Amino acid sequence: MKILVVDDQEDFTRKQCDWLREEGYDAVGIYSEKEARDYLTEKGGDISIAIIDMYMESKDSGLKFIRLAKESYPWIVPIVMTGHADFENAAKCMEDGCFSYIVKGETPINMIRQTIRKAVEHHQLITALPRIRSGVEELNDQFKEFNKWINKMSFSIQRLEDELSLIITQKQDLESNPDKGSISDVR
Repeated sequence: MKILVVDDQEDFTRKQCDWLREEGYDAVGIYSEKEARDYLTEKGGDISIAIIDMYMESKDSGLKFIRLAKESYPWIVPIVMTGHADFENAAKCMEDGCFSYIVKGETPINMIRQTIRKAVEHHQLITALPRIRSGVEELNDQFKEFNKWINKMSFSIQRLEDELSLIITQKQDLESNPDKGSISDVR
C-alpha cells in the first residue's frame, strides 16, 4: 500500500513518512505542488492514498491535486492534512472527493491512524469493485450457458417422454388387440 505525502514543509513530510513506514506502509514524500503533479503523472498508478497539504505554492494546491488525482486515478484516496482549519476549504475538498480533512496539531494521532486505516479499507473496496463486477459478469455468462443446457435437456426429456408414451400406448393397443401384430413391431 503506497501512500504519497505531499507537503512543502520538508521536515514535517519526512517525519510523516517515517511514521507511516513504522505503521507498515510504503510512504513517499514530495515537497512541492509541481513535484506532486510530476510524480502523479509518472507513478500515479502505484499510489493508493495521498496525504496532501492544502496550502503550498498556492492557496488551492491541495484542491488542484485532489482534482487531478481523482480525474486520472479514481482509486487514489486523498486525505488533506493542513495547518489551516478552514471550513470552506474543507467543504470544497470533500465535494471534490477528499476522504478526510485533518488539521495538523489539532487531530490526535490515534484519529489520524484510524483515518488512514479507513482510507486503506476504502481503497481496497474501490479496487475490488471492478473485480467483483467482472466475477459477477462471468457467473452471469456461465448461468446463461447452464440455462441453455437445461432448456436443451428439458426438450430432450420431453421428446423421450413423448416417445415412451407412444410406445406404452402402442403396447397397450397390442395387448388389447393381439391380432394387430407383435410387440417387436412397435417402433
